[in-house]
Amino acid sequence: MAVSLIEQSAGVESRIDFAPFLRAFRKHVLKIGLITLVLTGIPLPFIAKMTTKYLATATVLIKAQADNAVPVDQVDNFDSTRAPYYETQYNLMQSRVVLERAVKDMHLDDNPRFNGADHNDKARLKLAEQTTLTEQARINHAVQTLSRGLTFTIVRQTQLIYISYKSTSAAESARIANGVAKAFIHYSVDQKIHKTAQAQAWNTQQMQKLKKQLSDRKQQMAQFLDEKDLLMFHGIDGFETEKMEITNSKLADAKERRLAAQAAYETMLNTDRSSADTFASLPEIADHAQLKDLRIALTQARRKLYELQRLYGPKHQKVLAAGAEIKAIEAQSEVLFAELKERITKKYQEARIKEQRYQVLLHEQTRQVKALVAKRDQYNELLTEIEKTEDLYKSLLKRSKEQRLAAQYREPNAILYDPAMIPDKPQKQNKKLLIVMTFLLALVLNVLVIVVMTAMNRRIAGMHQLRARLGLVAVGDIPLFNTPDNWVDAVSRHPQAAEIIHGIQTAIDFCQKDIKVMGVASCFPQEGASSFFRLMARSVARKKRTLMLDLDYRHPDSLTEAGTQAENSGGFTAFVAGAALSSVVSSVDNNLDILTRGELTESPLIFFDTSAFTGALESLNRSYEQLVINMPVIEQSKDSQLLMRELDALVIVVKANQYAAPDLKKVLAKLPLREGQTVVGVVNQVKDDDLQSEESRQFMASSTIVDLEKTEQR
Repeated sequence: MAVSLIEQSAGVESRIDFAPFLRAFRKHVLKIGLITLVLTGIPLPFIAKMTTKYLATATVLIKAQADNAVPVDQVDNFDSTRAPYYETQYNLMQSRVVLERAVKDMHLDDNPRFNGADHNDKARLKLAEQTTLTEQARINHAVQTLSRGLTFTIVRQTQLIYISYKSTSAAESARIANGVAKAFIHYSVDQKIHKTAQAQAWNTQQMQKLKKQLSDRKQQMAQFLDEKDLLMFHGIDGFETEKMEITNSKLADAKERRLAAQAAYETMLNTDRSSADTFASLPEIADHAQLKDLRIALTQARRKLYELQRLYGPKHQKVLAAGAEIKAIEAQSEVLFAELKERITKKYQEARIKEQRYQVLLHEQTRQVKALVAKRDQYNELLTEIEKTEDLYKSLLKRSKEQRLAAQYREPNAILYDPAMIPDKPQKQNKKLLIVMTFLLALVLNVLVIVVMTAMNRRIAGMHQLRARLGLVAVGDIPLFNTPDNWVDAVSRHPQAAEIIHGIQTAIDFCQKDIKVMGVASCFPQEGASSFFRLMARSVARKKRTLMLDLDYRHPDSLTEAGTQAENSGGFTAFVAGAALSSVVSSVDNNLDILTRGELTESPLIFFDTSAFTGALESLNRSYEQLVINMPVIEQSKDSQLLMRELDALVIVVKANQYAAPDLKKVLAKLPLREGQTVVGVVNQVKDDDLQSEESRQFMASSTIVDLEKTEQR
């Protein structure tokens, strides 16, 4: 059961309770205010001496693509789609060459505050007296001074870069921020123009070389043609090729004519052994005019002969004359056939001779063309070199003119999108803001100290912490009474003060009904457990017959009530030994008796563990409605652990702001709780601000007790 009590307290303690912090703030509010004012006042002289600085910011837009105002390709182009493009521009903007350009453009090297010749600085004045700063040294000093006040900020996922400059002068901060932006823009344009000029110069130099090469190649070509005695007609072999084509055409015609003549000749040879009619049917002869006439005459003569033979007979003179006429015609035909054969033979021979001559001529021309192949290859090589050189020269000439045109247009890769304006208010060393920040910082520091101190304070300050830190049911709290020496009686007689104890007793009844044996104990000495024991017994006696039983054998003094004296001074020890109850108890008030502890010769640990002790308590339970026991300090011995077996309820008295919760929990862990046993807590000597019970607050709100003095409770 002890473990369950600790676990219960740990679970509740993990909750955040802001009430202690609020009470600590209310308690120390004046201290916090005073210390805050002191801490705020300490840096005021330093703040007053601070130099005010102004911040001006210019916005530069890096172009994603060129303007393309000139319809020619730029020499220095860019590709903004590459991932590091904008990061590169951001770093180039911070480069030394850009800062030097800004220094020169704004003449900062002539400004003593920038060039290292500031006479307000004694060390620099002494150096200036000894040596004269060179121009480069002034520029270096100006660049260093300029870079200390410059800030470059790239805006992610955009094309914007902020250029900021801090200066003691508002106008100067804006001028320098804009000047650096313009220096970057002008420097990038100058670099493009410089590259274009370099490319143009190189192109011009290459054009001169190509022009000379072209002239040399043409001269070499003319010399080659003269040496080889070549005629240019559709190329180096154009003339020979043309002749060869003509010869080839004529050869084809001659061959065709020779084949026709050969066909007629061979037909003629084959007709020598046949009739004249077959010979006359040849195409070369059939169209001959004289032959046509002879054939007609022969036909007419034969028809005439036929008619005469039919009329006169074969021996008639006319028949014989007609036969002679036919023979004369046939004789003429034979003569004509012989002439035609001679003509066909000559024509065939002439066609063969022409064909052979054309063949010889074509062969000769073919040989000559073959001889030109090597010369043509050499010529083509020279011609190709000339043509390629001319093409390259034309390209360079065109590009040179384009570059000359592009060099006249100054197209920047960035623009000053939002120039810096002269700031109205300072950005740094805002004295009013620094004072406010100092005040707030001091206030936060004081509050933090209070929070840390409160958080580190593990002591029990009020009844609200009993549940959170110790796992005890809080039944009430008791304020610091302003009382005389006999303060218990004074509190008991005062209605509002006694109401506090009655409220605690009622809260205990709410936790458990029909309590027969109630113990009152404390974890450590001097926590007011004995005083609360006396007050609680008086409150219980208002309703029940009650016995005050003192079992604290560890305390040097026995607990007694003023004006009471028993017949037997042996007390509870004598009662256990067999003395009569009436002889050892004494009456304190109506329904309230007290039984002192008496003198014990043996160890309390042995005494509390005897059957006689248990029997004595049972006897007292039968004689009284409720026993209220004053128990030993839990931390000093195991007496309370033994007495826990006889208790129905235990009231733990905790002195406010005296002991830390971990120490109290360690002591409470020793108590062996049983099922149904109630353990509650009461906080004693609580400060006014920490009181939470209704009865204690009502008592503190009244002003009826003005004659009581503060006294220490036992």
